[in-house]
Amino acid sequence: MLLCKLWWFLAVSGVSVRALKLTAAEDKVSVNVRQNASLHWTFHINKGETYRILWATSTVDASGTPRMKDVLFSKTEKQATATPSSKMPPRYARRVKILPPATLFIQRVDLSDEGFYICEITTAFRAIRKAINLTVIDPPRIITQLPIELTWNEGDSKELTCSTDG
Repeated sequence: MLLCKLWWFLAVSGVSVRALKLTAAEDKVSVNVRQNASLHWTFHINKGETYRILWATSTVDASGTPRMKDVLFSKTEKQATATPSSKMPPRYARRVKILPPATLFIQRVDLSDEGFYICEITTAFRAIRKAINLTVIDPPRIITQLPIELTWNEGDSKELTCSTDG
């Protein structure tokens, strides 16, 4: 009953109920070192709504709540594309970009890129954020040069020793 009265009051008073939705395609993304990573968010904002979107690195506090660390990009309803933050850490320079509508693309990830990334949308009425945890895997690599061709007689045994990294 109270909800119906509130809805009626908002409709009569001319105040519109604002819709805002932000989702992450995946909560966790894993990629190998030197591969590219795409972190996807989708959002819905009512037409005509003023907003600001931020993409940032994030830490997660003891309660599991994501907290912004370094802002990478921002966008408002007046901008056609997201703009890089002047405070973006140098290690991201020329390796990260925003692909429309809301994908953070990281080229040639390295182990230091591992962690949480966040997208936050703020309107006049509300702010919401979603985090994605990026895991970077460093698979082992064989660093010993092995002979191109090996031959032995049936029944013989050979031992190959090689070094790996990763």
